Amino acid sequence: MVLEFLRGEIDSPRWHKVIMGGLAGDRSVVDAGQLDDAAQLAARRRALGFRGYGRNEMLFKSFPPDCEWELVAITCAELGEFQYLNYPTFRQLSRGSRLVRDGAANVNGAEPDVVENGVNLNASIRAIARAVASGETYAPLIALAMNRATDHILLEGNTRAAAFALSLPPDNEIEVIAGYSPGVAGWHWF
Repeated sequence: MVLEFLRGEIDSPRWHKVIMGGLAGDRSVVDAGQLDDAAQLAARRRALGFRGYGRNEMLFKSFPPDCEWELVAITCAELGEFQYLNYPTFRQLSRGSRLVRDGAANVNGAEPDVVENGVNLNASIRAIARAVASGETYAPLIALAMNRATDHILLEGNTRAAAFALSLPPDNEIEVIAGYSPGVAGWHWF
């Protein structure tokens, strides 16, 4: 999960500098990441620590330590039922529902674009949607749920999820790394 999380954010306009700072400028532990290399594992954990991982802070505040991780394939229609993490910009984009399908539907809507810290979320989603339509591929999304039958909340890839829902056919499959734990209900961003 840590490696894929960093792969998902290393080129993000919002998080590139933070991730690269956490990696001390050495992106090779992400781009050519090895899961059996202890030094690389430690470097990636430190880098994700800049987002609060392992410190019970920021994005990982009250994060359940006992997640069982699974790589799953879902359709874009199913992705539309996933929820954004409970964060103001994604609540605004989805007009309060937090559903990915609603956020995607609102990207080109009449409402003003959602802007946070100088980053235009709508423009970022549209740019990723164009890249996806041109064949660009991305790291799997990362979601959390209490179990397989409950609502899935996006941990990483909220912007990409909206772009996928906006640009891909409903039956197109995408990969998601899903973490399951009853403790997800206590996660700060649930």
